[in-house]
Amino acid sequence: MTDLIEVNPLRGRIIQYMQGHERRVGGWFPTWWFKHHVEAEDGTREIRRELERMERDGVVESDHEQVNNTKWRLTCTCPSGDGSLRWPCPAHPPEEKQQ
Repeated sequence: MTDLIEVNPLRGRIIQYMQGHERRVGGWFPTWWFKHHVEAEDGTREIRRELERMERDGVVESDHEQVNNTKWRLTCTCPSGDGSLRWPCPAHPPEEKQQ
């Protein structure tokens, strides 16, 4: 018997956005950016809750340095911490080959 793992579609959209968006600031994404780029039924609140779950699961990390402007980035899961040696790593997806 195979156990199926349910993948949260919102989590997938957040990861996809963070992997493909070059407008991040030093690798960080402010919470309010997501509401403009990631579809969620309850808007920013739902996105924020999912980002917090993702942080608990080790998928993202947060920076609470600025009041009311939490920033998020994908956590590197590569053994070296720089994108080498292992994929898939959410922070270092494979680059598409240009033809």
